[in-house]
Amino acid sequence: MAGLTTTCNACRSALFLWAVVLAVSTLPLVAVGGLVTSTSSGMADPDWHFTPFKLLTAAGWAEMGSNVALMIEHSHRQIGYLVGMLAIGLAVGCLCCQAGSKRWLGLIVLLAVSAQGALGAFRIKLHAWFGPEFALIHGITGQLVFVLIVAAALWLSSGWARRETIEEVRASKVRRLALLAFLMAVVQLVSGATLRHLGGDLLLAVHLFFAVAVAVHVMLVWGFTLNQASGLLRWPAALALMVLGLQVLLGFGAWWAGGGYPAQEARDLTQARIALTTSHQTLGAVLLATLAVVWLRSRHHLPTAAGQSANSTQIAGVSP
Repeated sequence: MAGLTTTCNACRSALFLWAVVLAVSTLPLVAVGGLVTSTSSGMADPDWHFTPFKLLTAAGWAEMGSNVALMIEHSHRQIGYLVGMLAIGLAVGCLCCQAGSKRWLGLIVLLAVSAQGALGAFRIKLHAWFGPEFALIHGITGQLVFVLIVAAALWLSSGWARRETIEEVRASKVRRLALLAFLMAVVQLVSGATLRHLGGDLLLAVHLFFAVAVAVHVMLVWGFTLNQASGLLRWPAALALMVLGLQVLLGFGAWWAGGGYPAQEARDLTQARIALTTSHQTLGAVLLATLAVVWLRSRHHLPTAAGQSANSTQIAGVSP
């Protein structure tokens, strides 16, 4: 029995590491997807069908060596192919090693990754009718799928299973602030994606407004968790604050380089504009995922109002 338990624990640890590898592999997919948008490479190859890992072959390099846009687009597709294979492995692993609702966690991730791939295909196949719309949706859902994968890795971690309780007298306020910070970051994601695809002063103003809202809530969450003894919330909240600071700098840099307004000509797509807008978009995904971790951990590890009342009653010497 002890040997079986050890085997199961080793399987769960391996599954958690697999989920981490999947999350780490998905971030370059988001980054290269942003690069596709920044360089307007979305329709460099109008044919959806392609040979997996074509860029790893001599024929692929010969075909794409003189076409940077084609190389960027195929890089995005092939990283997506790798992420899809890893998602299949996670789904099989969860079905074999997990119990209860966690058995279906990998399948949910696989369905989300597959749906994201289908959106990419629709963006190409239906470009003449709904291409720009699908491209916008594809950009938004790509970051949400990344957040889902990060959340799956969190749910499969040993720390989540132990469910350590964080003593915090303002638990309900911290949970509420963490949720608001995450939701505002989601709205900021939508406004940023819309700005990247359409541009204009009004969308830029909306994006700046929600940037300020996200910044205020991230600083509040960090302030409330700063003196907590446990690092379960303190460290991700501090990471969110650091990412936020860098994100603000990249945002100003992207605006300075012309981001937020459609490129009138190919020469408007300078290297500075491409690098800054893509980095800003990618770091936004990191911030969104970090805030999701803060919110999920606040729900999981902070005591509820009922739990706090019970603890207070016990401290007072009265039986609950």
